[in-house]
This record gives sequence, C-alpha cells and structure tokens, in this order.
Amino acid sequence: MLTFDELWELLTTEDEGVEIEAKKCSEVGKSCWETISAFSNEPSLGGGYLLLGIKSSEESDTNNYEIEGIADTDKIQRDLATQCREVFNITIRPQIETATKDGKIVIVALIPEVQPSEKPVYITKRGLPQGAFRRIASTDQKCTDRDIELFYQERNAQTYDTTIFPDATLDDLDPEAIATYRRERQALNSNASELNFDDQQLLYALNAIARHPTQKGEYCPTIAGLILFGKAIALRRYFPMHRIDYILVEGKEWVSDPDKRYQSLEIREPLPTISHSQINNPHS
Repeated sequence: MLTFDELWELLTTEDEGVEIEAKKCSEVGKSCWETISAFSNEPSLGGGYLLLGIKSSEESDTNNYEIEGIADTDKIQRDLATQCREVFNITIRPQIETATKDGKIVIVALIPEVQPSEKPVYITKRGLPQGAFRRIASTDQKCTDRDIELFYQERNAQTYDTTIFPDATLDDLDPEAIATYRRERQALNSNASELNFDDQQLLYALNAIARHPTQKGEYCPTIAGLILFGKAIALRRYFPMHRIDYILVEGKEWVSDPDKRYQSLEIREPLPTISHSQINNPHS
C-alpha cells in the first residue's frame, strides 16, 4: 500500500488518474459509492486509492489540490467501512488508514479489485447496469450492457484452481518442489519451452501464481500453486484437511489380523516431492 506522501506527490504532479481519486468528503455518499464500484470492477487494475479530505482543483481557489482535512475521522472511517459492507451486492473490505498533512488529518482507503467470480460490483438500490461502474482514466463510468456481459463471461472463465490467496506470498512456495518439477518436466521433454523461464515466469505460466489484487507489482499463489508447490507449513495453514492417505493392505483378506489391519501413511507436502521410497516404505 502506498503512503499518503507518495499518493500526494502523484496527485499534485500528475492529477487524478485511473488509480487515484480525491474527494472533499464531509460525508460518505453516492460519489464515493460510484468510485468504490469502479475500483472494484476494473479488470487488471488491482484496485485504487480513495483520498478523503482533499479539495479538488475545481473546488480550490488556487486551482490546485488542497488539504482540507476530515473533522470527524472516526465517523467517516466507520461510515466508509459500513457502507462498503451494506451498499453493494457483495461486501467490499477496504484498507483504511489516516495520515496527517499540514496539520490536518486525511483518510486513505485502498479499494481492492474483487475476483472475477464476484464481478460486477454494483450499488444494490440501483441494480444493474445503472449501479455498476468501471474506472476509465480519472472517471467513474457507468457500465454498459456489454460490460456486464463481459464480467459474466469472466466469471465462467475462472476455475477453482486458479483462485488466488491474497494472504499467501511466494515465500510459501517450496523451491525444492519447483526444482523437482523442472527435473521431471525435463525428463519428459528436454525441449519444453517453459524450462527456459525463471521460477517466477514458470509459476505464472502454470497459473501457480497470479498478480496480487491490491499490492502493485506483487504476486501471490493460487490454489493450484499452493497444492502443487506449497511448503508443508503453508499446506497445513491454508488446507488443514488436505492430505494424501496411502493405505497398504497385506494379504488377500481385508482383515486378516484385527490388530494390524493395514499399514498407512499420511502425506502432507507438495506433490512433486512425494517420493516412491515414502510409499514403498510407509514406516521408514
């Protein structure tokens, strides 16, 4: 998340843009709702920053942005969080912080882009398409019927295994599992094009990682990436019920010895690193 000073520098040198919207905001109202919908919906944007307590150049006497500040920051923060939960068809969870500039307090809210399966985000009372917006340059544009159609097409395009885990990081992936995958892939096809990629490019090509929805330039694992390459501790944290149970039954009868029905092995590690020796010697 960018700091307010970084955002202020961008705002005053480059004006509002696709990722930044500044509002005077004595109260959270319809204008904020439209921007929240737009930031949430715009594909591949990763969300945007809503800056509250700032006079726009049109409102300012100097034709420049000015810090006006927020008189009751607690109320505005509560209203923003509550309305993000109640006004839209799905719950939006913004990251909200306060900052002090020129002795005045402003509010910085990072509105995340939602998953394709959750789009379009729209103002419930207005319905579709009137209540849904996209972020085009520095404006919030009402979605057209075609926009809505594209959002629903994207819903169908995303599969469960490509769903991302925003709280997970690339540190949750096991380098040994990635190296093992490379060795096995090379054994099958030494000319495979993806072997020329670095690890991050390889993981991205396999849909094992995806761009983080709120942190610019960052990546996070997908469900497929964690199951295939996740460290044992990450698998335990994110998939506590996920495991492989290998059961070896000796003899031709299911229960030849009631006290020793079978040998079993519980495996909790990334798939490429599961070795034949583990399975052949379950108690080793």
